[in-house]
Amino acid sequence: MLILTLGWIVLFLVTSLIVTKRSAQGLVVKPMQWYLALLLLILLGGFSLVEYLIFGEKGITNRWTLAVLSEENVYLFSSLWFISAASFAVAAILTHVAPMRTTSTWNKLRVWERHELNIAVHIAFALALFSAMHEGYFTLLRGVERTAAMWIGYERDLESVSLPYKDIFFVYFALLLMWIETQPKRQRKLIKYLHVLFATVFMAFSVLRGGRLIVMEALLAWLIFNLWKGRGVRLKTLVGYGVLAVGVLVAFYSFRDAALSLITDGIPPSVDFGRLSLLQADAGGHMYVTIKAYTEGWRLPLELMPGGSALLGAVIGLIPRIIIPWKPHTIVYLFNVTFGGLYIGGGHGMNIVADGVFNFGRQFFFVQALLIGSIVGLFDRLRLSRRRFGSTLYVSCASIVIYAVIADFGQFLQVIMWRLISLFVVMTLTQIVGLGSLRSAAVRANAGNRKGVSLDGPAW
Repeated sequence: MLILTLGWIVLFLVTSLIVTKRSAQGLVVKPMQWYLALLLLILLGGFSLVEYLIFGEKGITNRWTLAVLSEENVYLFSSLWFISAASFAVAAILTHVAPMRTTSTWNKLRVWERHELNIAVHIAFALALFSAMHEGYFTLLRGVERTAAMWIGYERDLESVSLPYKDIFFVYFALLLMWIETQPKRQRKLIKYLHVLFATVFMAFSVLRGGRLIVMEALLAWLIFNLWKGRGVRLKTLVGYGVLAVGVLVAFYSFRDAALSLITDGIPPSVDFGRLSLLQADAGGHMYVTIKAYTEGWRLPLELMPGGSALLGAVIGLIPRIIIPWKPHTIVYLFNVTFGGLYIGGGHGMNIVADGVFNFGRQFFFVQALLIGSIVGLFDRLRLSRRRFGSTLYVSCASIVIYAVIADFGQFLQVIMWRLISLFVVMTLTQIVGLGSLRSAAVRANAGNRKGVSLDGPAW
């Protein structure tokens, strides 16, 4: 286990050297989505091992963790994740650095003209608000309701198509970050505050409803945008903020049930501060999924999927069930029916290792990491795009860092697909509204010219 721990440290140091460069400010990290995804792999797979080496089983009460908690399983979990992390890093680096271009387009290009960006952000706001209200997002759920809500969307999709309100929101959020950056500091303060208030309320309801990914995705979008805009961040600053973020997230994972019961039910919780750990939090759930998939995956009824392939099921999963009613169940649904206890604790998601086992087998599970690493590496190139569509999509999809690591392949693809479609709709509507406003301005200008009146205003 000590050798494996050393391997995690070496992997972190080697990849960190690749993405850093020296400047007048010291070591600067370049804006790389694949590197942030790798840090998440290192956090879950590497730090869990380090924690177990130092503290053992002390303070662990998570029922999923306890179901597989042993020195042998912790070692197996960390080993499988280390192989996947190394494979992911190799694939991402090879697809990203050939040829290596490191210059951000933010300072060379006005990604959006100001008047078009103003139209786009308000159209995206209207779509995000409508979709959230249509899906009943702004309602508080309690106890069992929150648990059932994690699966109700899957059942509803059997008969209809839900609006991807979270994906629409992140297109809006990306445009909002750009819009605020380009607005004059002393103009439209009230509108800025109203937009920020909406984004804050949206994320707050996500937490109160039992979710937390939206907050993590928003932080990633903000980080990616600032890294892209500023071309990099000092390594010690990134490490400092990273340690703070990990501490906050682990605390949230460990105490979220107690906090949610206090907020929604008004019941003062009894908090055991000895439970603060990765294995007590989400890493323990991923260890359970990984061990079950690797050691007992044969129990999964893969015959319910096309050709027994989770990968093929993931691709078909991009098509709404209303179009192909015979669409098979997802790998996540089958896993929870078989191992997780459906509707008990909300079930489990997949991860880069477990999904790789079901897609490529026990011997070649790492192929999943190679595949996803290649996609993330190629996607990372969008930050160099000189087209506003590619640049905005890059910020909108900052959360693929999360879905590349702790989701199944189908969910990973769906995030990109729905945000691509949402951005396309926003840009199309922006062009239509923009052309209409230009025609109206031209008509007014012609009328003013005929009367000898100048209607020229400030240039956009």
